[in-house]
Amino acid sequence: MNDLNVEQKHSMRVRTISALIMLLVAVPCIVLGGWFFLVFAVLVLATATFEFIHAPHKTNKYSPFVYTFIYILTFNLNKQKHTT
Repeated sequence: MNDLNVEQKHSMRVRTISALIMLLVAVPCIVLGGWFFLVFAVLVLATATFEFIHAPHKTNKYSPFVYTFIYILTFNLNKQKHTT
């Protein structure tokens, strides 16, 4: 069996606590729906976009304008056109 070092144990503890907190927030937002779900979905999308942008490297290699453009583009991809 693989033994975890102190840093790995701490990381697992933080991830477990984060997952429990996320569940405590996610379930009521999904059940209540409406604005609660919308706000929750937007926060999850923003967090996922942030993680996706920063995953390949530890330092910021791009200007803030590039990051702003990526966020705007990501949120506009979810926009639907309503035709009458």
